[in-house]
Amino acid sequence: MSWIVSRNKHLNKESIFDNFVLISTPKCGGMSLEKYLEENKFQLNRPEKPNLLGHYTFLDTYFKIKNSSFNSLNKYLIPYRNPYEWRKSWYKYIKTNPNGSGMPTLYNLFNNISFSDYVELLVSGEYKKFGTIENLPFIPRNNYITNMISKNIEINDVKIYLFDMSKGFKKLFQNHFYIDIDEINKINTTSDVDDYTLSDNLLKKLNLFDTLETSNQNVYINLN
Repeated sequence: MSWIVSRNKHLNKESIFDNFVLISTPKCGGMSLEKYLEENKFQLNRPEKPNLLGHYTFLDTYFKIKNSSFNSLNKYLIPYRNPYEWRKSWYKYIKTNPNGSGMPTLYNLFNNISFSDYVELLVSGEYKKFGTIENLPFIPRNNYITNMISKNIEINDVKIYLFDMSKGFKKLFQNHFYIDIDEINKINTTSDVDDYTLSDNLLKKLNLFDTLETSNQNVYINLN
């Protein structure tokens, strides 16, 4: 989901995030980010044009914004998680939420295979046989976050700020929005009853599959 976010005019301190586009990468705490922004009087808008209602990647969102009346926006904030935690979150969410996830095929599949089996499917490319919506848990992080998948597209007119949500977002709000929030320094996770261990070899494959290397390092800024 993507949002056009406007600055809280009551803030005394200017921020790099006065006006920006928020791309809520699925299963990266985006809903919590949205909640805290709204609670601190930031305006989150999803205009009819461009249509931002959907699980759009950076490139999807970039071209929607560029071809709209909001084309002056040149800052994007994209939350992400490390590959292991991100994939575990997808697996647990779908396995326990047949209705909320909207992915009945994967719900049935994940209740019959282990987390390790899911990652094997992921890195092997076998995910291509699933339907469009049910492909979401199998899309590489680069497809969501960077333009590496389309190296022939050169993007130089924006700044993309990446934030690792596994660190918790209290630091994000304190350092870049100058807002103190009551939030633990980590994304909440349910207790692990099942076995989510991966072999060293499979973890290495997952990290390669979900690399965040980019085609234009000048555009991407990692926030602390």
